[in-house]
Amino acid sequence: MSKIPQATFHFRVDIGGDIMSFQEVSGLEAELEIEEISEGGENAFKHRLPKAVKYNNLVLKRGYIAKDNDLVDWFTYSIQDAFEGGLTRKPILIHLLDELGNETISWNVVNAYPVKWSMSNLNSQASEIAIESLEFAYQSFTIE
Repeated sequence: MSKIPQATFHFRVDIGGDIMSFQEVSGLEAELEIEEISEGGENAFKHRLPKAVKYNNLVLKRGYIAKDNDLVDWFTYSIQDAFEGGLTRKPILIHLLDELGNETISWNVVNAYPVKWSMSNLNSQASEIAIESLEFAYQSFTIE
């Protein structure tokens, strides 16, 4: 087993069985929320008890693709059907790869659904690629 830190630029994202390319993945974060409880007559400390696990939204960024954009279609359907009980949830697997393309660690994001889509700023003075950003809420993730 290598003791060299893993590079983050070589990864693969699988959304509901479809492998897709992204420029950036962020939001893989879990935090244990704490509830503080005061005990009557005890002024030296408060009891700090675990309350719930909080997960940030997963954000995926990539160059905008005008045609056959299944992710934007999923987002559009989710916005239209969210309040009618038709919200489609999918698993998202994120695989960090080594220099040979082998998986070194994977995050299994459970029951994800799109909650936000945004486009990078359009600027006639710059020659940059249009970047779309998709944000997903999810139930939890596991590390494999």
